[in-house]
Amino acid sequence: MEALKDAQTFRRFVDALVNDALQESPRKPGYVPCTYLWIVEGDTFLGSLAIRHELKDFLPNEGGHIG
Repeated sequence: MEALKDAQTFRRFVDALVNDALQESPRKPGYVPCTYLWIVEGDTFLGSLAIRHELKDFLPNEGGHIG
């Protein structure tokens, strides 16, 4: 995403991901806390994992733990 090349935009993006892991953070109804992990090699982004802290009814079939 081109916008993430801007340092301030990238920092806000990272802050939002970190906050999403906190139980007390506000989120949309039905959404659960989630920890995001990045896979990198040097400066190259290879992929990511989204580890949800709990499952709601639709997640095992639609979202699971790894996104």
